[in-house]
Amino acid sequence: MAVYHDLDWLFAIGTIFFLVSVWGIGANDVANSYATSVSSRSLTLIQAGILATITEFIGAIALGQQVTSTIRSGVFSITRFLDSPGVLIMAMVVAEVGSSIWLTVCTYFGFPVSTTQSIVGALIGVAIAADLPVHWGWNSQSVSQIAASWGIAPVISAAFGAIIFTSIRLLVHSREDPMKWALRVLPFYYALTAGILALFIVISGGHGIPTPEQLGAGKACGIIIGVFAGVWVISALFFVPYYWRSLVKEDRRLRFWHIPMGPLLWRDNYTLYFPGNPDKGIVPNYYESDLKATEEKGDTDTLGSVTEGQQSTLASPEIEPIKGDANAAENEAQRADAKLAEKHQKELQALDSLPWAHPKRIYATLKLVFTYGITRDVIHHQSKGLDHIHRRAPQFDNKVEHLWTTAQVCSAMIMSISHGANDISNAIGPFTTEYMTWHTGVASAKTDTPIWIKAVGGLGLGVGFWTFGYHIMRSLGNRITKHSPTRGYSMELGAAITVLLASRLGLPVSTTQCITGAVLGVALVNMDLKSINWKQLGKIFLGWVLTLPCAGLISGIIMGMALNVPQWGRTVKMIFEPAERVLLPSVDVISYIFDNAYDANRPIYVDVHNPSRSITCAQARKIVRQLIAGLRAWGVNPGDCVAMHAFNDIYYCMLVLAIVGAGGIYTGTNPSYTPMELAHHFQASDTKFVISEPKILAPVLAAVKERDIPNANVLIFDVLGQEVPAGRRSWNDLFNHGEQDWVAFNDVQRAKETTAARLFSSGTTGLPKAVTITHHNLVAQHELVFEVHPRPYQASRIVAIPIFHVAAATSTHFGALKSGHTIYMMRRFDLQTYLVANERYQITDLAIVPPIAIAILMSPFSRTRPFLHSIKTVSCGAAPLNKEVQARFRTLLKKDIPFTQVWGMTETCCIATMFPYPEPDDTGSVGRLVPNLEAKLIDDTGTNISAFGVRGELCVRGPTVTPGYYQNRTANAEAFDAGGWFKTGDVAYCDGRTRKWYIVDRKKELIKVRGFQVAPPELEAVLLGHPGIIDAAVIGVVFPGGDTEWPRAYVVRRPGGEGEELTEEEVRRYLGERLAKYKALTGGVKFVDAIAKNPSGKILKGVLREDSKRDIEAGLRPKL
Repeated sequence: MAVYHDLDWLFAIGTIFFLVSVWGIGANDVANSYATSVSSRSLTLIQAGILATITEFIGAIALGQQVTSTIRSGVFSITRFLDSPGVLIMAMVVAEVGSSIWLTVCTYFGFPVSTTQSIVGALIGVAIAADLPVHWGWNSQSVSQIAASWGIAPVISAAFGAIIFTSIRLLVHSREDPMKWALRVLPFYYALTAGILALFIVISGGHGIPTPEQLGAGKACGIIIGVFAGVWVISALFFVPYYWRSLVKEDRRLRFWHIPMGPLLWRDNYTLYFPGNPDKGIVPNYYESDLKATEEKGDTDTLGSVTEGQQSTLASPEIEPIKGDANAAENEAQRADAKLAEKHQKELQALDSLPWAHPKRIYATLKLVFTYGITRDVIHHQSKGLDHIHRRAPQFDNKVEHLWTTAQVCSAMIMSISHGANDISNAIGPFTTEYMTWHTGVASAKTDTPIWIKAVGGLGLGVGFWTFGYHIMRSLGNRITKHSPTRGYSMELGAAITVLLASRLGLPVSTTQCITGAVLGVALVNMDLKSINWKQLGKIFLGWVLTLPCAGLISGIIMGMALNVPQWGRTVKMIFEPAERVLLPSVDVISYIFDNAYDANRPIYVDVHNPSRSITCAQARKIVRQLIAGLRAWGVNPGDCVAMHAFNDIYYCMLVLAIVGAGGIYTGTNPSYTPMELAHHFQASDTKFVISEPKILAPVLAAVKERDIPNANVLIFDVLGQEVPAGRRSWNDLFNHGEQDWVAFNDVQRAKETTAARLFSSGTTGLPKAVTITHHNLVAQHELVFEVHPRPYQASRIVAIPIFHVAAATSTHFGALKSGHTIYMMRRFDLQTYLVANERYQITDLAIVPPIAIAILMSPFSRTRPFLHSIKTVSCGAAPLNKEVQARFRTLLKKDIPFTQVWGMTETCCIATMFPYPEPDDTGSVGRLVPNLEAKLIDDTGTNISAFGVRGELCVRGPTVTPGYYQNRTANAEAFDAGGWFKTGDVAYCDGRTRKWYIVDRKKELIKVRGFQVAPPELEAVLLGHPGIIDAAVIGVVFPGGDTEWPRAYVVRRPGGEGEELTEEEVRRYLGERLAKYKALTGGVKFVDAIAKNPSGKILKGVLREDSKRDIEAGLRPKL
């Protein structure tokens, strides 16, 4: 698509704040990596600036991930804005603005904060302003985990830092000859540092670098161990003799370029190439006092000394100087500031006479800007109180400390590369979304990050550190405790190990918090709490706590104002998401249901009429294995569809499980189907085998004959001892072939692609269609429903509705064995038997449809006894039930028993919205979205109009939404879009305060007759087959006081012949002979001269509904 030029101005703003954000991350986060190295004097600030620019760039480019997640935090999903890319750009820009502003403020005042948490806080603010649900629960990068990281990260890194430094103290510093022991163990610590770097590269991967999974455990470990061993050998051969000769023998001519001489330096008569100046020492004093004396050092700085008093609130002012020194310190600070200002003024005044665009003036200005940050004094201070804290830290051999400078610099580089590879996405993630959405005009959840964005981001990090990072260097350096190379090495490596382990284990940590914790852990090894600046740590922690709310407040205010601009208010379109998400198993559904944790010998399936007929879980496992063997012997192969034509029975469920377990596909038919309906069912589902009860076998035989299904492929389900017709086989023959395992697998892609059932639905229009239901659909349905509605009691329920219907099929055939809930099976619904059984078996869960609820309310028998007083929860589905009827039904239950509604369809594998137990509802809502399911609302043109309180056609997608209709491209194109959304045909809205959903109308043509779906086109097609009818249309009508819809036909007689004398009774009889009874024209037949249609020939059913409404109001009812 074309560039989104209407929002060029917004993208320009986003680009500016992207650069500011990258600069702020460099100034704040990058300083974490090198603060200890500079504070311990292993590096100068200029060296650290050069290294930071290189390592951050390498991390961003070489090890950065190919695909950057645009929303790393999981605060909300950008799929909510797929239909409104302009708002998505605005949301990301606002998040960058809020994050960058907060980072800049924190950096100026010396607060080292987590840049990850800064962008997360900004996104939370955006989400709240846009009225989007925030993921507060314990999920990856959720708000609760971010809060937990304030304690988790410092503790873990403090432990590693303390362990490493303690090992150095015990192995080296505490020995009588620390230099000798230092040279012995130095190769190990060098090798450890290199091994950690190799581990990071292997774990992180990157461009062309295989992941640990691709390498395999053996190769990955071999690489890491190889690097460790190689560096150990190199260190022992080359570094140890170099340091021995330069430090022990004090040959001051040696420089780092003499390290390759290695073993030659053990000899006394060696010759050096390019020897250094012997008058210049190579070992600085790492324990030189950091107390700044202006008289001694003030004039020696390149651009003058900088006092901390006016640069950072986290520097020296929080520590009061020793009594009597306050005025002196203040005077020294003022004199230093005056010298610095005077020096800068003289440099600029010398160029005042030159034009502003003169090269010399431009060069001097740029030099001042780009060298200002790296020429600051971040080591020294002017507080004697802080100097007193430093003096309480033990001092060790200065030469021994020098041995660890190289290792410390390497560990700092590891942290910096890690930061460049990972945390850079805090800035380039939102900007990539902005750029790709602006460039293409299409919003996408994940996009390839252009290499130029990574390059700009990597360089920006270095610039930020170079110009403004000195503030954080002060806060994390000697302002907390005394630093030295061995201490700094322990801090850096402890933090690096924490980051690596935490990222692998999924723990929520921040590099900022890791290095701060490591500093504290090493300081605690001093065994002196007074050697730590606790006020400084307290202010750092305060910065962490303030990050989320402050960044969120900034971005939330901006986003709120932007959304209230009329232009944006009209364009906000979102996706409704569930409050939580659940990790789903990837196994086949049979393995899933038999993986349970209850008593396997407790009955799961019980015959209501004869409770001695029951099946336990253990028995079910054996029966299913026997039936699988029998089905395979019968000729059922994986992928074959087997139809069940029978009434409810406990062994019906066993056959369903066996069909699926054998790799077959189950489909269930309505026992009242006529031969024509069965033939259509068999054709649409590609049925190859049929199992039928003997009493309803006749229409099956007629249908299989029409569909050319061999008679040998028809089995008799004589489960109640019925007589098997001559020449037919009984299903009992299936038990004569031993046992076989079911087809098991543990692969999510296979689970999504393998069909388990083809259940029928009329969809939104047309004849009934075979809905493809996969193993993953079934597993997801039960896993998500159990997540929302766990029972704290042993649940039981009566199944009275037909189990070929999706409302009962999924939970009865599969869910019962998984959950351990007891199912009492009724062959067919009978009101009195149903009520008596509820009392007799002390049923806990009432799962009903509106016709059953109405029948119970209308029956005087239901008031004769407390039949329903054992019920703990009631759920009603299949069609909406108004709240007045719910209120009346509650009078039959004990007080405070929840009566709620659920909503779902065959295409959603049953339940899509429901209430969690035991939440009640008296508003008529159908509940909230189950986990992992998304929803949106569209208007008649298909445009997304999602907003709270707005009515539209409900569309859903998620793991329970089925792949579509079997071999029906036309129907799939009408019902499913390219984004995986299923258009339900139900008109709904979502309450913004409670997130409850309400089904208020139906856009589709289906007529729901006592829970059954009746497709008007099916009835119309049959009517048009009558020789006396030239046109027909069918709608659904509801009579006053009724509890369901009834089909009503508008018929145009054919002039002359049979049409002239055609009566309503003849039309009814003609249809009744060809379709099931529930499809009868109970709503009446009306003869008209012509059926209202639009110019394109589409029937205006709204006109017909208005006509039927007038007839009903006039008291005109059909003659039944």
